[in-house]
Amino acid sequence: MRPRVLVAYTSSSTHVQTTLDYLEAFGRHLDADVAYLHVTHDAMTPDNLDSYDAVILNYCARLSIRGFVSETFVDALRSYNGTKLIAVQDEYEDTNVLKDALKRIGFDYVLTCVPQDSIAYVYPRSEFPNVTFVTVLTGYVPEDLLSNRSLLPLSQRPITLGYRGRDLGARFGKLGFLKYEVGNRMRQACEARGISHDIAMDERSRIYGEAWFDFIADCRVMLGSESGSNVFDFDGSIHARYVALAAERGRKPTYEELRPVIEAREREISIGQVSPRIFECAALKTPMVLIRGRYSDVVQPERHYIPLEPDFSNIDEVFARIEDLESLAAMAERTYDDVVLSGRFSYRTFVESIGRLIDARMTSRRVAQQPSAPQYAEPSDPLRKLLRERPTSSIKIGSDFFRRHTQYSFVSHWKSILSEVTGREARTSQAYLGTCRWAEAEIRDTFKYAPSLWPHVQASRRLCNELSRLIQKYDAEKLKFEIEEADFWTETIDAPPDDVDRYVEFLENRAGEVKNNVAELNHAYNKLCGAVEELKVARDVWSGSFQAAVVRAATTILGRRASK
Repeated sequence: MRPRVLVAYTSSSTHVQTTLDYLEAFGRHLDADVAYLHVTHDAMTPDNLDSYDAVILNYCARLSIRGFVSETFVDALRSYNGTKLIAVQDEYEDTNVLKDALKRIGFDYVLTCVPQDSIAYVYPRSEFPNVTFVTVLTGYVPEDLLSNRSLLPLSQRPITLGYRGRDLGARFGKLGFLKYEVGNRMRQACEARGISHDIAMDERSRIYGEAWFDFIADCRVMLGSESGSNVFDFDGSIHARYVALAAERGRKPTYEELRPVIEAREREISIGQVSPRIFECAALKTPMVLIRGRYSDVVQPERHYIPLEPDFSNIDEVFARIEDLESLAAMAERTYDDVVLSGRFSYRTFVESIGRLIDARMTSRRVAQQPSAPQYAEPSDPLRKLLRERPTSSIKIGSDFFRRHTQYSFVSHWKSILSEVTGREARTSQAYLGTCRWAEAEIRDTFKYAPSLWPHVQASRRLCNELSRLIQKYDAEKLKFEIEEADFWTETIDAPPDDVDRYVEFLENRAGEVKNNVAELNHAYNKLCGAVEELKVARDVWSGSFQAAVVRAATTILGRRASK
């Protein structure tokens, strides 16, 4: 009987081709019945996973981001007794948050980007005695590129040097800095030499899907650097320091400015990784100019790429070699043979290795229960039912699904906030009704026994009436909103996405109004309390003066009687 495997992911990342390739590889190459489940953005997932022999949590559903993976799935995975695997990337960010989640859920295998010789630095055996850490790559050779794609010879490719990167910020150290700097420096050099290029590091210039592969195939040479970071921010203190420096300077600190903060940490480990771009270039026979580095030991300088020194000291030599088309073509063929045709870095090879891990663990674990209809905990909020996710045989791709799911998540979020602030408003109104009754009693007593304090009485009564008026006004508004909201929701539940957006905005605005109402009630309450306290002080002064006058009068009368 074939094992049943569940792959958990987030549909918010399936527009990224590398992530989609990674996910689809399990369905293509794992000798098992594979199902997929979206598990982020408040997804209501089945509360029992025992019909699966193994569950794989993909790296796109990041446990290092608190609350990103739905609690319903985390709870189900914690209680699940089958084989648990997780693929993790970007482990250098909020490392302790990730580690705590790994311990809490109890994974059997962690597919990590950390080299085996550095596992103890990030994941000490004393903290993870029963976990097997398997070093893997961030991606593999994309199979769709191995079809009969027509490739232009290098001499006919319109872009001499191409690159897409981004400014990751100084807190990721030298590797992160070079992601931007290599593009910046080489773009300046191309402009100075009049060399055709398409180099960009801004988010608007990012390219996705098939258009990205077309871009690579149009380049004579692709520029690149190692992925990852050697700066492990275990407790978030480096990020906090980065934010503080940015606030002090009114701009993002540069790598050199942050270097004293991260330099020692950066020397503690070396995990420069090969990025999926390397495999894409190899498959499309596009030669590479790369910053000299380790690249997970997949590619070697001179054999597979033209090395560019990290200090850019050999930039002239690099541009000269770009013009040698014969040598470039030979290097591209070598890289294709070693990296692609060898099969060592194919998704099939990767997934088959994961299959062996699952098989080994299954020999000591129970066989999965027979498949049954997914069971869900009954949510207190009926809206949560709209966020229910069922395992599917294919990955949910496309913005329509994710937009609708995210919208319902936002609706649930704002309804929860609105419920909380409305409850606070109701409790405040109820408490302040008691305040009004207390103030009215004080006002009556004062006017009854000290009519001369009429100005104080009048001021307190005016403020008491104002607080009562606000309470009545907000009670009426609440009833009106509840009627409008019920009608709005009935019309929105199956409405087009734009209508759901308006409903979310409606809830968000109402939550803001209620917060303002509570603030106004608090302000009116404080003014009334202050006025009543002044009234009581005036009454005490009046009372003291009255008593003193009585004593003086009595003394005078008694003195007169004594003199007679």
